[in-house]
Amino acid sequence: MKKNIMTKEVREQLLGILPMSVDAVHKFTPKQFDDVPEEYKPVFEIKQYTNSDVIGIKSLIYRGLNEPQETGKITNTKAKSIKKFTESSQDDLEFLKKSLVGWSNLINLDTGEQIVFDDTIEMLEMIPEVIRREIFKEAVRITGFIDSKDIQ
Repeated sequence: MKKNIMTKEVREQLLGILPMSVDAVHKFTPKQFDDVPEEYKPVFEIKQYTNSDVIGIKSLIYRGLNEPQETGKITNTKAKSIKKFTESSQDDLEFLKKSLVGWSNLINLDTGEQIVFDDTIEMLEMIPEVIRREIFKEAVRITGFIDSKDIQ
């Protein structure tokens, strides 16, 4: 019997719709680095959120919305709430800390030196908000509790 070997491209398509082991790490480079030379592209290592993390994130996302949380379908109002959540500094930092487990090739522009991974809030605050938001959205996507098309 022939064994199927999953390519990187197929794996990417299946992230968020097939399960992964709890200790699996996904390597991710935000789209903002697409046109940057390879040697300067950072790679962030993220893992899926736990079920309790998902409950916490959902409660924050759905907080203050008129629609019931149980609907399951993300509407434009909920999509806007997700965007607002990812722009909320303290909430996104706490949840980012739970999913970001490492990075490589993250360079300090002042010194040109690599920044050593440290998951403290202070270190995470150094990452520009737009990049933190992309990392958070990718963690949500690979966890699979919100369809990636609904994350803006």
